[in-house]
This record gives sequence, structure tokens and C-alpha cells, in this order.
Amino acid sequence: MKNKKTLIAIIAAVAVLAIGATIAYNMDSMTFDNVFKVSTYESESSETFVSPPDWKPCDTTPKTISVKNTGTTDIAVRIKLNQYWKSSTGDDLALLVDESNNPLTTINFVSDYADYWEKSGDWYVYKTALAPNATAHDLFESVTLKCEANLAGDPVYSNNGLTGESGTSAYSGAKFHVDGTVQTIQYDARSEWN
Repeated sequence: MKNKKTLIAIIAAVAVLAIGATIAYNMDSMTFDNVFKVSTYESESSETFVSPPDWKPCDTTPKTISVKNTGTTDIAVRIKLNQYWKSSTGDDLALLVDESNNPLTTINFVSDYADYWEKSGDWYVYKTALAPNATAHDLFESVTLKCEANLAGDPVYSNNGLTGESGTSAYSGAKFHVDGTVQTIQYDARSEWN
């Protein structure tokens, strides 16, 4: 009987080992590789402008800035325009204005720009999200030097009320600049601009 109990104990131990080995042998491990590709945020800006060699009163020169969303997520767009004069020697000059303090240079906005752009401080902000592969509607199309601008000869008025000397204007040979700064940001983050 003692051998019978020992035999049963041995058989039970072998059975437990066999079941354990079978369970361990049939266990499997799986790894799930979950990849989340983030959308791309990219844009490109370009300008259409040819500097005139001899800009005179009454001249209008084409100038545009184009912004395209080249990424895969919506973006917000804004443009700031900075206008200034430099003398022929590189000195800063005041903006030319008439006796009523109206500028004698004009940025000519496209006729329907207000449908797409709104002024916010120094910036023109595109009103809607610019979708992937879309190009923003133009903001402006040209710059004009008004006919009444007097670049040499009689007094030239500046926005601080001073005038140039009669017959020897500092604006003769000067250069007018319109610099455009373009900023884009992911559309959902546009509140960062405030």
C-alpha cells in the first residue's frame, strides 16, 4: 500500500509538472506597435515685385505677397507691412505726407481684401483657416507714389510737420521700402498671437 501511495504521489507530481509545462509551452506574447504620425506644419511665402529703376510721382508698381499651406494641417496667416524711406546716402527719412498729413505713397489693396483679411493692430490677419494645399487670397496688388508727391524742388512735407529745403530735397534719389513680414502658425494655436 505504501508503494501504491508513493506511486500515486509520483504520478500526481508528474501530472502537475506535465500540465505546468504544457501551459508554459502554450503561452504566447504579443506586442502591438501603435504608430501615430503627426500632421506636417509647413507653408511657403513668395513675392511678386520688380524694383523700378526710376520711380516717379504717378507711378504704380505691382507688388504682391503670396502664402501657401504646403503642410497637412490647417494654418493661420498674418502679414505686417512696414513702410519707410531711406535717403540716397542711407539715412532714415520721414514718410512723405501732404499738407493735410495724408501719405503720398499708397499701398493698393485688392478690392475684396476685407472679405478675407482683417486688421488687428499692425497685422492683417487671414479670417479663416488656410487648408492644406490652399493659397491665401491676395491682400494687396501694387504700390503708388501719388502724383502730388514732390521729390525735388519746392518744400517736401513730412509726417512730423517739417519740410525739406526748397530746391534740394532729401528725397531726390531716395528709396521707398515696403517690407512684408509673413507669419503662420497652426490654426488651433492662433490664440498665441494675442
